[in-house]
Amino acid sequence: MAAWTGFLMLGFSIGPLIGGALTHLTGWRVIFWINALFMSAAILGLVFAFSATTRAPGAPGRRTDWIGFVLLAIFMVSLVFALHALPQVRAAPLSVLGPFALAAAAFFLLLSMEARVEAPFVDPHFFLRRGFAMGLAIGSLSMFSILSLLLYFNLFAQSHEGLGLTALQAGASLLPLSAALLALSLSASAVARRFGTRKAITGGMALVAIASGVIGVGVTGGEMVLLAIGLFLMGGGLAVPYALAPRLALAALSPTQAGQGSGIINACTFLGGSAGVAGGAAAFALGTISSAMMASRRANASIWRDRSGVSDRSGTNASAICCGVQSRCNSSGTTFSPITRLARITLASRLLIRAARAMISSISVTR
Repeated sequence: MAAWTGFLMLGFSIGPLIGGALTHLTGWRVIFWINALFMSAAILGLVFAFSATTRAPGAPGRRTDWIGFVLLAIFMVSLVFALHALPQVRAAPLSVLGPFALAAAAFFLLLSMEARVEAPFVDPHFFLRRGFAMGLAIGSLSMFSILSLLLYFNLFAQSHEGLGLTALQAGASLLPLSAALLALSLSASAVARRFGTRKAITGGMALVAIASGVIGVGVTGGEMVLLAIGLFLMGGGLAVPYALAPRLALAALSPTQAGQGSGIINACTFLGGSAGVAGGAAAFALGTISSAMMASRRANASIWRDRSGVSDRSGTNASAICCGVQSRCNSSGTTFSPITRLARITLASRLLIRAARAMISSISVTR
């Protein structure tokens, strides 16, 4: 289990640096060609592994639950598509409600079908065991945090509004996170033996909360050293719960159920990672819209104060900032001048265009 988690974290560790180097030197499209080569090699390895696998003499055969497989696939894909379309809920509500309804229907059909099948693809009785459900939730939340952090920190680090780094520099800035992920995932078993599994997981999750505060302060102040410390703490806090969550979940099952339980854990954790990517895009888009609305309200308040003869704190009229001309109000004080109205329309249009561009770019990146 430690070796499997370690190799998985090794990919998370070297992926941002190699991806940043390839993007900086060649282009981001090369990454997909390299992924195609790696996946082809993995498929060949699986083919040879299956051909070399033999069933033990006298072992009973087991029919594959294809209905459960199809229902589970429909549920997972529909849920991810619904989360991806969440930023467009106002413009196209059916693109969100449709996949969510399909996911809900597939989920309830899966529960009803698997309860009646002799050898279910997903045994629903596993989820009734507290240890298994807790380990599954911890692993899924950890993967949710890891993938969303890796993706959206890179976007923030390379944006002009963020850190303004190149792709290579953004990948290098994640080295503290990568080193902690790899080191702590390999030593998670020793930490669990020393302090106990539950205490180790609790400590790791508490470390994530502390690291989030440190990263927030580092990003706000532009302190790269403080940011590196926060990323290192974040890597350690995420690695320990993710490495120990499968152990906690499988401890609630019998040895004969370990294979099916491991498959369920893998599926749910990577579903959590997909939800992290999609949910991050939705949060990013909604945050951009709310920021634009707040900025529009502040601009309207400034224009109102300007119309009333109250100067802005900076000593400059808000209309002059937007249009570059001095706005004058009517002596009656009841209506806006044409220049002030034009300033409001121009400012609102710019904010809406920026919000739309940010939403479209975030959705295209996640897809």
